[in-house]
Amino acid sequence: MRRNAVIDIMKALGIILMVLGHSGSIFTNWIYQFHMAMFFIIAGYCFKDEYMKNKIGLLKLLRNRIKSLYFPCLLFNSMIVLFHNFFLKIHFIDGVIYNGKEIIFRLFKCLLFSGGENLSGAMWFLRTMFFSTILFAVINFLCNRYKKNNLIRWIIYSVLLFIGWKGVCFSFGKYFNILTVLILFQIGNCIGKNFNLSLNTKKANIYLIIGFLYISIPLLFTNNTISLASNRIINPFYFIFCSCSGTLFCVGLANLLKKIRFSMWLEYIGKNTLPIVMGHFIAMKIVTLIQILIYHENISLLSSHPILYASFIWSIFYMIIGISVPLIIHKLYYKIKKI
Repeated sequence: MRRNAVIDIMKALGIILMVLGHSGSIFTNWIYQFHMAMFFIIAGYCFKDEYMKNKIGLLKLLRNRIKSLYFPCLLFNSMIVLFHNFFLKIHFIDGVIYNGKEIIFRLFKCLLFSGGENLSGAMWFLRTMFFSTILFAVINFLCNRYKKNNLIRWIIYSVLLFIGWKGVCFSFGKYFNILTVLILFQIGNCIGKNFNLSLNTKKANIYLIIGFLYISIPLLFTNNTISLASNRIINPFYFIFCSCSGTLFCVGLANLLKKIRFSMWLEYIGKNTLPIVMGHFIAMKIVTLIQILIYHENISLLSSHPILYASFIWSIFYMIIGISVPLIIHKLYYKIKKI
């Protein structure tokens, strides 16, 4: 089955915005309004009905998500823990030396989709995507089994969104984002069943302008911003509004970008977002090291996370390195693997 170029470019835009948001960009607040939420809408758009039809479909989905989400998260988090003392020695991180007991404890936490540190801070996304995907499939399976209509599904996801929003009050409130994002799956799934994301130039420009304005205007009246990682969504209506507006913006932009010459590079990035999610914080240490050498700073500042000095130019460098280095390593790994 041929991949959807618009979806791949949207995913590329989302991952580029993610790295830029971690790079001290002046656009960070604007980016955080929607960039990660869009991935859950895309996941809903691409969700296969076969996963929700019966128990066999659910088991197939579980196997696929263990392979594509759980194992990469487990391996990467475990690597960060095992190399903790080394990273400490070379000033990649701050903290204390781990003894054997601490390492074993943190490796156990890795088995539970936790245990990571600053360098694996983006792994929350894999955890949330894993559990929300399974939960979305189970809810729809049950609705199909008991012949519940779409209105019932929307009510269920709206209630879960409200619970997720209120869950932030607890000390473990960030984990409630698993419930918060379910309605985004439902929105994406409904879009996939009723709309084609391929647009002509006129419609793409309209989507781009309207989406941009809808995201930007609220920021003129508030300093609050969304952080899906910590489950801070301001309120459910604001969250859905920004998520849909940002997705609308990226749909329009992706349709315009797919017609230009370097769109193949964007499609490549969109097909390989996982290495960037995992590796961009480590790759960005290269730029921090360059800053230390240029400004004659102490090497201990290499542990600054995620960046050392922020400016428009430096954020672009951080973004380029944060995207390109993980992709290069990913490409080299598979070339070596084939030998």
